Amino acid sequence: MGELAGDAVGVLDALGIGSAHVMGISLGGMVAQEVVVRYPGRVRSVVLGCTYAGPDGGALDAPGPVRMMQAAATRDVSVSMRAAFEANLSAGYRERPGAFEGFVELALSEQVPAAVIALQMRAAVEHDAVARLGGVTAPALVVHGSEDEMIWPKNGEHVAGLIPGARLEVFEGVGHLFWWERPERTAALVREHALGRSSAL
Repeated sequence: MGELAGDAVGVLDALGIGSAHVMGISLGGMVAQEVVVRYPGRVRSVVLGCTYAGPDGGALDAPGPVRMMQAAATRDVSVSMRAAFEANLSAGYRERPGAFEGFVELALSEQVPAAVIALQMRAAVEHDAVARLGGVTAPALVVHGSEDEMIWPKNGEHVAGLIPGARLEVFEGVGHLFWWERPERTAALVREHALGRSSAL
C-alpha cells in the first residue's frame, strides 16, 4: 500500500502539483490513507469511501468478495458478472431496468489481469493504518453505504472514529458502489468538502 501511495504522489510530482484534494474508494481508500499519513503536506482534504483502516477494530470478512471469488472459479463470465453485480450494489438498485446490463458493460470495459487482482487483495489484507490515522490533520470525510456487502459499514464508523474531526456520511439503503447509486449526492458531498473544509496549504 505504501508503494501505491508513492505512485500516487509521483503522479502529482510529474504534473507539478504541490498539493491536492485526495479521494479514494475501497482499495483506493486504503491508498488514500497511506498518502495522507505519509505525505501530509500534499493533501488539502481527503475523502475516504467504503474503505478499511486495519484489523484492530476493522474487518474484511464481508460476504461479497467470497461470493465473487467462488463465481470466478467457475470461469463463467456471466456467473462472475452476476455475483459482482449482487455484491456491489443494493437490492433496490439492482431492480432498476438496465442496471445489470450497464454494470456488465462498464465492468468488462477494462479487464484487470488475475495476477494484479491477487496483488491488490494481498495489499488490502496487509493494510493497517489504525495507529497512524490519529495524526491526520487534513479535513476528512468518510462515506459508506449502509448495505455494503464488500466492506462492512462498521468499517466506515471505524475509519471516521480514528481521524480527528472526521465527518461520517452513511448512505442508507445503498451498497458498496455508493457513488454509482447516488452520483448527485456523492458529487455534492465531495464538492462541499473540498471547497468548504479544506486546509490552507
